[in-house]
Amino acid sequence: MSNDLTTLSGALLEMKDQLIYELGQKGVTASYDSSTGLLGLIGEISNIQQGGGSCYHIEFSEASYTAVGGSATLEVYLQSNYAPLANATVTVTGSDSSLYTGITNSSGIASVTVSNISGDTSFTASYSNVTAQCTVTVPTYLFYDECNSSAGLSNYGASVLVRGSNASITMTYDPNENAYKMSGSGNYHAMIPIPALDDKDGYTIKAEFKGPKTNLNAQGFFLDNRNDTTSYGEACFSHRYNNEFALRPYKVSQDGSVTNQTGLSLTGNVWYRIEMTVNGSSITGKLYDQNDTLKSTLTATQSVNNKQMGLFLFCEKGTTNSTCYVKNIVADYI
Repeated sequence: MSNDLTTLSGALLEMKDQLIYELGQKGVTASYDSSTGLLGLIGEISNIQQGGGSCYHIEFSEASYTAVGGSATLEVYLQSNYAPLANATVTVTGSDSSLYTGITNSSGIASVTVSNISGDTSFTASYSNVTAQCTVTVPTYLFYDECNSSAGLSNYGASVLVRGSNASITMTYDPNENAYKMSGSGNYHAMIPIPALDDKDGYTIKAEFKGPKTNLNAQGFFLDNRNDTTSYGEACFSHRYNNEFALRPYKVSQDGSVTNQTGLSLTGNVWYRIEMTVNGSSITGKLYDQNDTLKSTLTATQSVNNKQMGLFLFCEKGTTNSTCYVKNIVADYI
C-alpha cells in the first residue's frame, strides 16, 4: 500500500506541474505551495475563475502572411477569460527589430500593418504575459519594381530602337504620379530593356500604364531579339485613341501583321494593366481596366531568339505627346 501511495503522490505532483504550465500558456499565473498542496492550487484556480484574475489568449489569424510591395497587414486576436477583449493595446515586434502596436476592436481584433519587409521575417504579438508568433514571407519574382523611386531606374537598360530610324525613350521618375514617366522622340517605336529578363522564357510580365488618349500614343511591352535588327520582335500594347489592344510584330524596317481588338472604349489618363505571357513561340496579351476587369485577351505566334523584354512606346509624336506613366512591374514564371 505504501508503494502505491508514493506512486500516486508522484503522479499528482507531475499533474500539478503540467497544470501550472498550461495555465501559464493561457496567461494565468498560478503557483504551488507545499503547505497547502494540491488543494491550495485548486483553490487558487477557482479564485481566478471567479474573478480573481484574467486568463488571456492571443493569436494571429494566419501562421504565415505574404508581403506585397514590402508590406503586410497582420490580424491579432485577443481574448480575456475566453471572450474578445476590446480597446486593448497589443505589441508586435519583428525579428528585423521593428516595433508596432495595435488596438483591438469590439471583436478583439487588432490590425497591424508591417512595412519595409525585404526578406522572410518573424513577428511576435504580445499582451500581458501571453505571446503568439507568425511569419511574413517575401515572394520571389523574376523581376519586381513598384516604380516608386528614382533608385529603381538602374534596373533598366538604355533605349533600343525597334521600328523606324531614330526613335528613342527617356525614362525618369515622376514624384507627382509616384511612377516612371516614359517620353519618346524620333521616328516610330522604341523600348526600354529589362536586363533581368534576358533569355527568360515561360513567364508573364505585367504592369500598369497611364497615357493620354491622343493619336499615335501607345504603350506596353516589347519582346526583342537583342542581337539583331533584321528579325521580328513582338509588341503587346494598348492604343487608347483607336480604342484598341494589339499584338504586332515589328522589326526596324517593317511592320508585321497585327492581331488586335478594337471598340474597347478606352479612357485617357487612367491606369490600365497590361499582361504579356511569353511561352516559347506562343504570345498572350491581356488588358485589364482600372476596376481590374478583363477587357481583352489576344494570342499570337512569334519566334524570338536571344530574348530581350522591355517597356514599349510609340515615339513619333515627341516628348510632349508621346508619353506615358508606368508602375508596379512584375514578372514571374507561369
